Amino acid sequence: MQIAPNFHPHFRHATLSTYVASYIFPILLAVYEVYRIAYWLVNYGLNLSVFKEMGYEFTLMLALFATQIVVESCFLFFAWAGGYSDLGRRVPNIALGLLLSATVLACDFALQMLP
Repeated sequence: MQIAPNFHPHFRHATLSTYVASYIFPILLAVYEVYRIAYWLVNYGLNLSVFKEMGYEFTLMLALFATQIVVESCFLFFAWAGGYSDLGRRVPNIALGLLLSATVLACDFALQMLP
């Protein structure tokens, strides 16, 4: 009996460009979110109840998410139009990248909704 982790085969053997297109945006959003929270904690302490008053930053993050959707849609379209055989492996990676970005945005939104 083989003992191996249960890893979905579609997440393996994707091209490097797929990984870059899928995960660069969530990494950028996560780094920016950590920076925002650290900046807030250094300047204002643990008073997160007024975190929503930071200004334009959440809008900037939403704009980056919209850019991610456009770029990844174009990436998938050109992969489909070009007849690449690994299109089935690209879709789950890109979907996971979108899910990760949405999770970062949801965490930021939750912080803004604190009483």
